[in-house]
Amino acid sequence: MAARATPNTSAVVMAFAERFRSADECRGIWYRERGPLTELWLVTDPIDLPGERHLRALGLEVSAAFRDVTVDFHILNSRLVGDDPQGLVPAGAEYHPIR
Repeated sequence: MAARATPNTSAVVMAFAERFRSADECRGIWYRERGPLTELWLVTDPIDLPGERHLRALGLEVSAAFRDVTVDFHILNSRLVGDDPQGLVPAGAEYHPIR
């Protein structure tokens, strides 16, 4: 049975999902809590490096809104990590839909 996310982590995950909802290249967000750390993995279709930098900047904006949560944000761009970026999401991470 998966552990329930704390209210802070839930708010962070929902804010990330909302921020990336309109980005067609984004496929989903996975997350997990590790003590005071909230880890997030954004899985994308193949995108170029400027596109990835743009997504990272958006993620940093969302993270900055949560001063009481430490966020470790990863982009798994299938152009750079291969055909199965979801396979790089650590076991135990929870999926949260973007759309």
